[in-house]
Amino acid sequence: HIRLGAILEMIHMASLVHDDVIDMADKRRDVPTANSLWGNSLAVLLGDILFSHAMVVSTEFNSIDFCKRLASIVRDVCQGEVAQSSRLYDLSMTKEEYFEIIRKKTASLFSAATGGSAWLSNVSPEIENALYQLGDLLGVAYQIYDDCLDMVGDEDDAGKTLHTDASKGKLTLPIFYLLECGDRNVEASLREAIENQETVDYSKLKDNPVYADSVNKAIQVALNKNEAAREILWLLPQTEYRE
Repeated sequence: HIRLGAILEMIHMASLVHDDVIDMADKRRDVPTANSLWGNSLAVLLGDILFSHAMVVSTEFNSIDFCKRLASIVRDVCQGEVAQSSRLYDLSMTKEEYFEIIRKKTASLFSAATGGSAWLSNVSPEIENALYQLGDLLGVAYQIYDDCLDMVGDEDDAGKTLHTDASKGKLTLPIFYLLECGDRNVEASLREAIENQETVDYSKLKDNPVYADSVNKAIQVALNKNEAAREILWLLPQTEYRE
């Protein structure tokens, strides 16, 4: 289980290193990012090394099935990032496509942790599948939270560079809700900015009730995902760990 945790954290760190290059972020976890210290080229190579080392460590399980599962996770994370980067400023993107992207780029790691632990523990197929689903729900909820944080969070509190989604044209769940908020002026100005690939200054909307409402709607979706994940835990045997 510790080895699985180490493998998943290496994949996670690799994706963050590459994310920071794409977002031109200069801070992560209250310290300078790799790209800000050593430049984009070395940061990309560092991410590649972390990905590849995770695959090397996975062979220590001596299981073709495990290696296939891990390779699929790495593929999903990368495909999710590519899909997101290819849909910047794309108003034709739907909420369903947004959810598919975050399932790959974020939730796949959560489900790998919960489902992978179940696989290592030789539980029944029913429990294993349920725990994969639990991780998927938690991962989607976390990404929604992170997307909301990017809009309304404080960099000093978060310990990382924020407000990159607006400058990069990423369409996230709170932005989708803002695009359908019912305030025609807000909707029109937001669409125009996205179509012209301009950075949206969301701080100008902070006093408008539709802004908080859009963020709150997204947060509620995340909370619903959390509650659905919590319900899955009742399938597990009654132990202190489940509680």
